[in-house]
Amino acid sequence: MSSPSPRILAAVAALALTATAAPLAAAADDSTPQLSKKSPILFVDNEIGKGTIAVAFRTDKPLDRKANGKSIDGDAGVKGHRNSLSTFKKGGTPAYIAYISGVSVGGGGQHLLVGHRYQVTISIGDQQVKRTVVLKPNTKESAVKRQLGYY
Repeated sequence: MSSPSPRILAAVAALALTATAAPLAAAADDSTPQLSKKSPILFVDNEIGKGTIAVAFRTDKPLDRKANGKSIDGDAGVKGHRNSLSTFKKGGTPAYIAYISGVSVGGGGQHLLVGHRYQVTISIGDQQVKRTVVLKPNTKESAVKRQLGYY
């Protein structure tokens, strides 16, 4: 009886590797939080400071923390200005917010215009999402939660 050829052994090994790698890759994709369809929202938050620009978004599951156990592993920004995230709403489908320094409406930094479209960049761990949204005028917390689909 002859032994299997090296080509057959290589093909069987490749099939076995593919069969185990595909479920692992799918599992890795499932673990990365995803933005909701209504996210992000770019708005002016005068309650924080006159002309302050904020980005709020909702995910399908909580974001990971950095190695220090306190900071959220991600950030958000507009026009190259990026800031860390804070929890906006806790729960099964949480929301996060970043107050963007370096840009404002009528204040210091790079000037943005209400009603104009801007590209918002959100980094969640190693994943980066870019979406173009309209800058909304002064918006209250309850309105942001409603726009994110909480009520």
